Amino acid sequence: MKGLKKDAILTDRPYLAYVFGDYTCLSAIRKPGVADIDTTRLTNASIEWSSDKFPRSAQYGDIYANVDAVPESQHVFIQGNSLEERLKKSADTGEKRFVIGECGFGFGLNFLLACDCFSRLATPGSTLFYLACELHPVLKADLQRFTKGLADTFQPYAEKLLDSYPQNGKTVHRISFQINEHNIQLDLLYGDAASTLGTIYFHQGHVDAWFLDGFAPDKNAAMWDKKLCESIAALSKPGTTFATYTSAGFVKRNLESTGFHVTKSKGYGQKRHMLAGRFTPITAANRKAAWTFPWNSTSQMPMGKGRKIAIIGAGIAGCATAHALARRGYTVDLIEKNAEIANGTSGNPRSLVHLNPAQRLTPAMRFRFNAYLFALRHYSSLSDGADFNWKPEGIFRLTRSQQEQDTMAIIMQRQLYDEAHVLTVDALEINEIAKFVPENPGFYFPDAGSLDPAALCHAWIRHKNIQLFTSHGVLDFKRKTNRWCVTLLANGEKETSEYDILVMCNNMDASRIRCLPDYPFSYNHGQTDTFEIPEAISIPAIALCHKGYLIPWEKDNKRMLTIGGSYAQGRYQSNSSKLLTQKNLSLLEKLSPALHKKMTATQIESISRIGTRCTTKDFQPLIGPVEDTQACEHLYSDLQRNARKVIQEGPVYLPGLYINVGHGSTGLTTTPLAGEYLASIINDESLSLAQEEIASIHPLRYLIRRLKKQQMD
Repeated sequence: MKGLKKDAILTDRPYLAYVFGDYTCLSAIRKPGVADIDTTRLTNASIEWSSDKFPRSAQYGDIYANVDAVPESQHVFIQGNSLEERLKKSADTGEKRFVIGECGFGFGLNFLLACDCFSRLATPGSTLFYLACELHPVLKADLQRFTKGLADTFQPYAEKLLDSYPQNGKTVHRISFQINEHNIQLDLLYGDAASTLGTIYFHQGHVDAWFLDGFAPDKNAAMWDKKLCESIAALSKPGTTFATYTSAGFVKRNLESTGFHVTKSKGYGQKRHMLAGRFTPITAANRKAAWTFPWNSTSQMPMGKGRKIAIIGAGIAGCATAHALARRGYTVDLIEKNAEIANGTSGNPRSLVHLNPAQRLTPAMRFRFNAYLFALRHYSSLSDGADFNWKPEGIFRLTRSQQEQDTMAIIMQRQLYDEAHVLTVDALEINEIAKFVPENPGFYFPDAGSLDPAALCHAWIRHKNIQLFTSHGVLDFKRKTNRWCVTLLANGEKETSEYDILVMCNNMDASRIRCLPDYPFSYNHGQTDTFEIPEAISIPAIALCHKGYLIPWEKDNKRMLTIGGSYAQGRYQSNSSKLLTQKNLSLLEKLSPALHKKMTATQIESISRIGTRCTTKDFQPLIGPVEDTQACEHLYSDLQRNARKVIQEGPVYLPGLYINVGHGSTGLTTTPLAGEYLASIINDESLSLAQEEIASIHPLRYLIRRLKKQQMD
């Protein structure tokens, strides 16, 4: 389509169907052995806008809001949970967190009301944690239309929500922001409420107040069944309150059967009654644990911000983790053996934030897609106050064969990924964006991009709570009097320091630490080559990738081109390799034969940079607490006889020891979420990952597989 622009690709839905149909036929999709469309896909809300500009659900035949929406929500949910009085009391007693759970996020009105109330009444520096379930997320365009009609009071929060709002993706979507010295952390749980709440881990009773705001029980009975009430009770603690506009008898009975003391009170306006109540556990909590549970069942660690934390390794994993902990008020020592941070592959001149879609949303793929979306939100927010040359200009992933085109067609036909983030385009369309004509169609990621990894690391650790120690190598550490005693080599002399918590982010050096389990690391020695491109040579406008990558960027008003993807097995490190440079040039020839010919003819010299990437046998990172191998082998020994046996007992971990390594070539995509996840464990929050995603990255997974005698993926 002549004259097509990037925005047209993102907004013209009929055009997307045209592009898809342009090179896809049924025979390419329905091949023998290929399963039907993935049934886990979410369906967005179908909204009907009435003449008075209020939204109605076509799925449920019920309204989201009317002219009294704000005062009604204020009456039912804010007053029904005595939120203002409780926040004032929390401020008087010095409490720094409040947790609200919601079933039925809809257009986020209750969330905006809660943000306003919290910002007015809570102590500065406090955090509102808000968990909200939604089976049919509204589209961003509908959300924007609704929030525009709200009072100015709510607009700052609405803008923050819209900036990071995810339209799709069955997972936990975390959005964090700060307004008026108050921290807001929103976890959007997309999926069926009862099932989704059941996938959330928490260390202890978590939620302080519930907003039960689904559609009317006669239109959406599943929203109010006993299974959901049991999930709500499992996340509650003694004294947790709830409020809901409904007064249906079966809703009252289901809540009472799970431990809530329920009372009827006056409803809003013409509505006679609503329900509210308080949680009083019927029996002691009996949480069903699993090997993915990331806390020791009985905490062996002192709680609170006074704990002394060290992060070993100042690459992108270490810096991201330090940033996530510092934001929560922790004081962090960041320890790096080299004289500079980001000394390994984290210091490449240019790297991509990208995604490689798979045909199935396996737990591992769910984690990667979740991490990708989180990284896009995170870099967008961080770049407002820091310069790490974040360029979300899009990435084009080429297909090189008919088989790859068939795979791409299957992925798109299954609609596994939000089309706002993953599109397919043909050669003509990509030429409009990239100024590059490929031989075949491919994936287009409009929000992906590239950045300067070293500058990003500096931006992450530019925080008053982070103290950097360079030229400090870790020789060993051991447990001593309930703390970790770390032996360091600094300026040729040995030093010792003690910490409550250690986070190992030192990749291949982690395998040399004696007290760590024998994790199955693997290593690739690779190289990037960067060229300064004369004005006479045309280069693509956005990054291209296919078994390697080509990134155009600028430095001091000079056009640069970084090529990467060449590697050799093992941990070999030396000077730059002419052989690997040649491999990179061969990659360029495959991606753009014309550009390769021009660059070869002008004999442009490259600046090469070597490095070793660390990954694992299943190509998933190791993120989480480090297990006590002997104790866990005993605890889960029955798996050797019956691999399917369900052992509902949480693992035993080495107290205060965590690991965050093995991100391979996708570190810029996965480390922001990895750091957030670890910080959530340490800070005793609900987690930013569902249980199945945790299982795909948990360090203990290798011991469990070994006991089950499973092969590595």
